[in-house]
Order: sequence, then structure tokens, then C-alpha cells
Amino acid sequence: MVNYASQKYASVRPIEKRVAIRKDTYLRAADLIIGEDKVTVAASVLDSSSRGLRLYVNSSIRIPRRFTVVLFSPHSTHDCELVWQNEKEIGIQFIS
Repeated sequence: MVNYASQKYASVRPIEKRVAIRKDTYLRAADLIIGEDKVTVAASVLDSSSRGLRLYVNSSIRIPRRFTVVLFSPHSTHDCELVWQNEKEIGIQFIS
């Protein structure tokens, strides 16, 4: 068995590239408003920062590069840009 604690780089962690610190949000509700037809997709906020969000989206709909997110409790609306996406989560940054 390898003892990682004794290895030279065991304490090195990945470098955090975010400018703003993330905070947990305890699964706040959100809606994504997509396109001119204003298609609504339900989402849950997993964590947030002053510059963006990480969202859980349980939908097979294609998320476009730009859309609007509506946050509930407290209520706010933001124009957003998609930064990354995996199977059920997306990372977005606020552009307004």
C-alpha cells in the first residue's frame, strides 16, 4: 500500500482559478429562461459566488451559451453565460 502522506507532493491541491469564493446554497430553486420562446427549465443551485453559479439541471434540453436565470428566495434575475457543462450540472457566470 502507498503512503501518500509521506510523498513529496501529497499536500499539493489543485489551484483554484475562481476570482470569487463559492458558498453552499442548500439547493435553492432556480429557473433557466431559454431563447425567444422563453422555454423554462427547472434547476437547483448547488453553490454560488458573486460572479456565478453551479446548477443541477435534470433535463435533456440543450442549454445554449446565453440565457437568463431566475433565482428564488431571495428573488433575482441575471443574464448568464454557460461556462461548462456535464451530464446534469452546469457552471454559469453572470453577465448582468
